Amino acid sequence: EKVEKEAAELGKGPFK
Repeated sequence: EKVEKEAAELGKGPFK
């Protein structure tokens, strides 16, 4: 999803 994608780019994934 776009949420985890943007979060991954920020280096902090709420799902991870």
